[in-house]
Amino acid sequence: MFNSSYQTKCVGADPTFKKFITERELVIEKVLNGGRVWEDNNSLYINNDNMCMNDGDNKMSKTHKCVKCLVIEQFLEKEGDTSFFLECYNKTYNIVDYPSTYHLSLIFHNREDKMTKSELSVCGVDVELSKIKSFYGSDKFTNMLINNYILYEKTGLKTIKKITNGYVCGGRDKIIEEQTDFKVKDITFDLPTVINIFDQLVVSFTVFNEHFVFNHGNPSYENLEINDVPSGISYDNKEFNWANTIKITNMQNSSLTYKNIRFFNADRKTELFLNENSFQPIISTGVKMFPSLGEFRWYKIDSNINDVLSSYAYQMGTYISFDLYAYITSLMTLPDFRGYVMTDPELQKLWDKMWFPDDLEIINKRINHPYKHDHLENLHLYCNVSRLLF
Repeated sequence: MFNSSYQTKCVGADPTFKKFITERELVIEKVLNGGRVWEDNNSLYINNDNMCMNDGDNKMSKTHKCVKCLVIEQFLEKEGDTSFFLECYNKTYNIVDYPSTYHLSLIFHNREDKMTKSELSVCGVDVELSKIKSFYGSDKFTNMLINNYILYEKTGLKTIKKITNGYVCGGRDKIIEEQTDFKVKDITFDLPTVINIFDQLVVSFTVFNEHFVFNHGNPSYENLEINDVPSGISYDNKEFNWANTIKITNMQNSSLTYKNIRFFNADRKTELFLNENSFQPIISTGVKMFPSLGEFRWYKIDSNINDVLSSYAYQMGTYISFDLYAYITSLMTLPDFRGYVMTDPELQKLWDKMWFPDDLEIINKRINHPYKHDHLENLHLYCNVSRLLF
């Protein structure tokens, strides 16, 4: 197991690690400038070396190692470690690998024609889609690297778990990401921490939705971690400072819009599912007036809500508020978190504000059971719930 007291000096290692960061920035800039990147079949993955034998599951000779593996090894205390500390950044990093997927070249096509009229009417997504000039679909690994970079570097928020770099080696997709202290579901809650988490989710998704039309792909507390490190942001003439920092993770299926380009996952399994499952959820829409805030549009998914996260419409940003509802509702299924929200007047006021009065009784019963996305089925969901709570 990695010894956290072991510290790699940054003599020699620092320039190499900086090169990793620069490499990621260059990749994204090439994409944003309209070009396909890397010479390898025009794909967007990094340093693929299928001959590399530096893989724990590979029984073949390990005499050949790719450049990235050799670089990472100099950071480790001993062979087999999956974490290392860099003194110059005062951070610990994890090496995480996934079974390698087929790495797509970027797909350039419009998906608007695959959406139903009812889906195009939700939350003004038809207006947002009319602004998009390019649609870039890629494999999960590539998509995760792109979207993580954009949200972490372009929002000013530290609530995204930062991926420093990614590469393909020995038949595995590998990422280098910052280490976090805890999974949110495993911490002992107290009132200040619950307030911090609630506040950061609202602020983060206000920024994500208003500037990037962001959808996570699998929003729940399972993909939420926390660092015992302060952070903050200035946004919309308000200052926010938090004693600890949430980290949103696992963005393989995420989608967002940046500089009028829509980035989304288009791996083989996803495309096959979407092509063979042309489900059409029953959607209701409407508007509710708040005396001091004006009109707030809402939508209600009356059926097939578990398929929504795998739909073209979700990828294109139709259900823009679904993620914030899912994150907060899933946290509310944790008894300790729920207890603090329900007994603190300000937090309970925010929770109640998320729902139509008739729906509040229904959701308060559902959160007594383990979270599933169908907790949100057949309920009125405000398109701009983050702004309603902001």
